[in-house]
Amino acid sequence: MKISDVSKSGVCSELDICINDELIKINGKDFDCLDYIYHNAEEFVILTIKKQSGEIVEFEIEKEQEEDLGLTFFDFEIKQKSCSNKCIFCFVDQLPKGMRKSLYFKDDDYRLSFISGCYVTLTNLTKSDIEKIITQNLSPLYLSVHSLNRIIRQKMLNCKKDTDIESLLKLFSDNNIQMHCQIVVCKNINDGRHLIETVQGLHSFYPNVKTVAIVPVGLTKYREGLVKLDEIDAESAMSVIFDIEQLQELFIKKTGEPFVFLADEFYVKAEQPIKDYNFYGEFYQIENGVGLFAKFEQEFYERINELKNCNLNKSYCVVTSVSAARFIKALSKELELKFNCTIDVLPIINNFFGQSVTVAGLICGCDIMEQFNDKLYDKVLLPKCITKEFEDVLLDDISIKRLEQELKNKIEVVPVDGGAFIDAFINN
Repeated sequence: MKISDVSKSGVCSELDICINDELIKINGKDFDCLDYIYHNAEEFVILTIKKQSGEIVEFEIEKEQEEDLGLTFFDFEIKQKSCSNKCIFCFVDQLPKGMRKSLYFKDDDYRLSFISGCYVTLTNLTKSDIEKIITQNLSPLYLSVHSLNRIIRQKMLNCKKDTDIESLLKLFSDNNIQMHCQIVVCKNINDGRHLIETVQGLHSFYPNVKTVAIVPVGLTKYREGLVKLDEIDAESAMSVIFDIEQLQELFIKKTGEPFVFLADEFYVKAEQPIKDYNFYGEFYQIENGVGLFAKFEQEFYERINELKNCNLNKSYCVVTSVSAARFIKALSKELELKFNCTIDVLPIINNFFGQSVTVAGLICGCDIMEQFNDKLYDKVLLPKCITKEFEDVLLDDISIKRLEQELKNKIEVVPVDGGAFIDAFINN
């Protein structure tokens, strides 16, 4: 990999290693960026560098474990491994045609699981992959389990390879790899007794299996030719809540930890109150929508209690999802009283993907434009989760700039944080 920078604070700044030199081996072996991350934390490492002159130089480096080598690279990327499964609930298979190309790529790469928390099925692991996970202690891993029943899991993943997930979990647990697991619940397939047995089976690997998240299957209107699946409705959501709360009570008595957590969407669908902030511990599964409301509410009240009442005398519109509408409306009422302002909460019905999709992260620009009124506000607030990472573009490639033009209103994209939500109102 060609070096793009040598940090002045890094160990390599004291060596004859320059920008545009190439790192070609680590400890005499070929490597990928994951290997570099691993060896960067070692106390002794040998770097083989190809100088711009073509000369090959080896540098033997002794350092403290916490010291950084300080190298960055022009091509420091993982060539992602694609998913070989055909999961019956796969969201990618439920996308309409004509969206940006990157949305159609299915990744299933254990390296991304370790680096960025992507969930993987482990169905495409090679022996060398397993050895690397154990040798380099790639922990934590984020795993899509869905069921410990091999027949049910194979049906859900629709994969040709019969992966014994339980044996892999045991192997990783025996080698002290920490894991966070995910179960996508499909009605009448892996719920009920099967769900209970899977969660109990995963708890047998506690504490190395640290948490389990239960997520309702997401269904769009683009399912022609796919396996028929039923939506998780209020009744089935309530049934899942009942089963999981029974298990949570049991696990808390055993270990002091609930271990298994439900996505907030279950409570919304069943019209049940969310759990308290302290219930979620370190919020390991927040990317799965687990504890998102509780965390947001905690941040909201911490911030609002710091502020004095004031007279903003302004009007705002908060764009949100159907799932979050009741929650956001309740908090907005408090802000109206605190700051003497008016706040319209606009829950966007998802016509783009289908009205059974009710989460904020899948709101599209076309639906906002279609459902927005003609009113002029001092500011319109949008949650950050509806835009592409590092870009102000929504899923349907409509930009924030275009939205501002179409809505004829100033838009602010706000982080999904209760304190930041309040600050968006009081800051110009």
